[in-house]
Amino acid sequence: MTEAEFQTRVLKRLRALGGYWLNTHGGPYQRPGVFDIVGCYRGRYVGIELKRPGKYSNVKQGLSPAQWNVLNQIRANGGTAIVADSEDPIFAELKLIDEEIDNASH
Repeated sequence: MTEAEFQTRVLKRLRALGGYWLNTHGGPYQRPGVFDIVGCYRGRYVGIELKRPGKYSNVKQGLSPAQWNVLNQIRANGGTAIVADSEDPIFAELKLIDEEIDNASH
């Protein structure tokens, strides 16, 4: 599966789950390091950097210095930054957000 096919699958699932999701397209006018998918889920900013499935033994090996900077900025400001080459870690993180918010409302 290509990274583009993976991104299409993930976006379809994210949009079915709810929230606001935007896929970004790299180009000369885009700020370096912006993640592939950005969104707002239950009031939390979420950035998702996708890596082609099976390309790296550790997906974070594939991050550029600019992407590391974005990841650190997102997390330092209370957002969720996810780097993944499969759907499981993405939806596991979103489930943690659900649990955190649901537990806070009790």
